[in-house]
Amino acid sequence: TDSTLPQDVTNDAGRDYMHLKTKYHLPDSHLSNQLAVYASLKVLAEGLKRSGHRLSRSRLISSLEGLKHFETGVTQPITYNPKRRIGALGAYIMLLDLTARSYRPVDAWHALE
Repeated sequence: TDSTLPQDVTNDAGRDYMHLKTKYHLPDSHLSNQLAVYASLKVLAEGLKRSGHRLSRSRLISSLEGLKHFETGVTQPITYNPKRRIGALGAYIMLLDLTARSYRPVDAWHALE
């Protein structure tokens, strides 16, 4: 399984990522990890923004728990709440081709709501 695919990346997020890649000389390898970090930073930035000027741990947690179908631009929409601490519940089912050393999705995103 995998949590993101190239078709999940929007044009705007792709441009933002390429800007960061160029600016900070990010390597071409480990793209999925880099996109996961990008998505995490988008979630954190939104949580901080929603927390306002009086930032505290509890305000940040409350802000993050209020995210519903938040679009990172590189993942399926993220939702958190007090009982849900995993943002995107679901996965893609992938087929691994060991000869070609590649994988491809077998089906669409499977949400576990």
